[in-house]
Amino acid sequence: MAKKTRTTNSSSQASGASPSNSNRLTDSDTPELIPATVPTSQLERWGPIVMIAILVFAAYLPTIHNDFVSWDDDHYIFDNRQVSEPDGLKSIWFDVFYYSNERFRRNDNETRVSHQYYPIVFTTHWLEYRLFGGDDTKTRMDRRDGKSFKRAYTIRELIDSKKMSPSGFHVTNTLLHMVNVMIMIMLFRAMGLSSWVAWAATILFALHPMQASSVAWAAERKNILSLMFYMLSMISYINLRRSGSWWRYVLTVIFFQAALFSKTVALTLPVTLFFTDRLLERRWDPKLLVQSLVRLIPLLALSAISAWTTIHVEDRNRTIPLEDGDRPFIPCASLLFYVGKMLLPINQSPIYRLWDPDPQNILWFVPILIVLALATAIVIYRKKLGPHFIWAVLMYCVIMGPMLGFKNINYFQFAFVADHYFYHGALGLFLLVGLALDAFRRWISKRDHGNEIATGVVMLLAVACGVRTYYYSQYWRTADTFWGRTLSINPDCWPGHYNVANARAREAAETDDPKEKEEKFDQAIAGYKEVARINNKITQPVNQWIRICAMKKDWDCMLDGALAGVRQFSHIPDYYLSAATAYANLNDAENAEIWYKKAIAIAEQRRQPDIVITACTELGDILKRLGRNDESASYYIKAAKVAQSLGKASESSDMCSARDWYNEARRHLSKAPRTPNNAATIQKLGTQLNEQNANAAEKCDQP
Repeated sequence: MAKKTRTTNSSSQASGASPSNSNRLTDSDTPELIPATVPTSQLERWGPIVMIAILVFAAYLPTIHNDFVSWDDDHYIFDNRQVSEPDGLKSIWFDVFYYSNERFRRNDNETRVSHQYYPIVFTTHWLEYRLFGGDDTKTRMDRRDGKSFKRAYTIRELIDSKKMSPSGFHVTNTLLHMVNVMIMIMLFRAMGLSSWVAWAATILFALHPMQASSVAWAAERKNILSLMFYMLSMISYINLRRSGSWWRYVLTVIFFQAALFSKTVALTLPVTLFFTDRLLERRWDPKLLVQSLVRLIPLLALSAISAWTTIHVEDRNRTIPLEDGDRPFIPCASLLFYVGKMLLPINQSPIYRLWDPDPQNILWFVPILIVLALATAIVIYRKKLGPHFIWAVLMYCVIMGPMLGFKNINYFQFAFVADHYFYHGALGLFLLVGLALDAFRRWISKRDHGNEIATGVVMLLAVACGVRTYYYSQYWRTADTFWGRTLSINPDCWPGHYNVANARAREAAETDDPKEKEEKFDQAIAGYKEVARINNKITQPVNQWIRICAMKKDWDCMLDGALAGVRQFSHIPDYYLSAATAYANLNDAENAEIWYKKAIAIAEQRRQPDIVITACTELGDILKRLGRNDESASYYIKAAKVAQSLGKASESSDMCSARDWYNEARRHLSKAPRTPNNAATIQKLGTQLNEQNANAAEKCDQP
């Protein structure tokens, strides 16, 4: 690996570049560029690539047996109906904000497409569905918004019926990661780095266990594809600078757009190329700076469009635990976190602890001081460090920029750092490692077998990383191993408790053993309670807690959940309704009446007619049993009038829906006990509803 390589021009040994004969600029305004490294033999060209590819395949061999995990894999792949439907490809590319066809939706409440517009990623999954056993000509019936239609079987349904295996999806990820190995070595050589540096940096990048979260996790293919096109665009741009061929610029733009279509983090490429120009030209001449900016204008425009699209597509109301005053602490801490985890990859977790920045805690200023000190040292010693070292530092900081907390992203509700965020930034950081190891190689090469020793050190580090990756990637084997690992490192990870609780609830619903069913339900409820304790700002765990208790007919448990919901979310009428229902089933009519009235009042304030109707009819049932007929009738009448108003509102858009609402209103009214005080009102309202229902039914039946 230490063999000398031929270059097309010259390069700086101090920065790990290949040896050269001349490194002088011409007298013209156009400087000579740092030359590319040209391997002197086929063995030098392909040997490192083949070796690393074999090691990568061995390190990720366990992933062949991995299943999908309940963390993005469902939305992206196995429950994604855009992937399974034959015309899903059109939806993947053109349904940016909303579904154009209800067949692509998973439930009636879902109207928006996947909250990430990455069409190339989903296109690969669409192709895999057909390659690995999916048959979109075989369909099943489904319903959306009351309409029946045919749809293809999802990947989840095919896996459950043993007609498809997740293995193919994981093998694809590994193969794409191997492709990135080849491209990375080509990129480093194109930048004038020696083959030894390119090999050392790439082998550690390829086998480091931090990359397992991008390779072993099927949903994170977006990282692999994005970096692949990112590097291809860089190579095309570097070749453009050397040849001036316009078609290389076209390739640069095409590859860049492909990178953006894979993951928006690629929008940093124009900045990367700007600094790459400085590396190639080795000077900051104003005229050259302007030329660089002009070349990059189209790419900057694509970045802006991609950023705008992402902001609007991913526009979700999430509670991000980061105040503006805390924001300056996150970038420096994150940069140092990834460096530390790269140097010592222990206690890795699919989801790390959520930091709590505190300006009152002096320790939070330490990362800022360290980063400032390192930046100062790099500036002072920049000539000794060399241009490639400076470029690598800039690349690490620039590429990691979108993930450093300057702008809120959805994932920040769980953690501010993640291994899968490191995949792109690792390009710069592992180049720094390769340059450091090359400096060690050149120092020790003065001794006997020095080059062999340096190469052996790299191989030892690579094998250690590969072994660690081999075992760590197995935590993506199943949802249980995934969340088990997460909770062992991060016990306060509420998504972990929530997903484990969901799994236990599904298992309880599927088993016929009463004892096992009871045990699984209890485990699920305990998990939902733990989620509510850790994060009292989300409704899902409380909703599931109430739902499971209602399924068990454990009314005391349901009441506890409903009251917990009222304490946390006093503005949501559903919890008042659940409390009232629990009291009613506990035969506590007095408290049930109180809570039904609270539910009605809040639902009216928040304009939730469905809650008003349910609460009125259930309260009417209780009052009827108590013999309070006038009061009972008033609530049935109220429910009927609310349903009637919904029917009127539906007439302008959907007469069939209006008919259904009128029928529901008639049903509620029919339950109202007639008394001298309400007989006329009931008679009049009943006549209105009959006429409205007949009119709506007639128009609904018309073709």
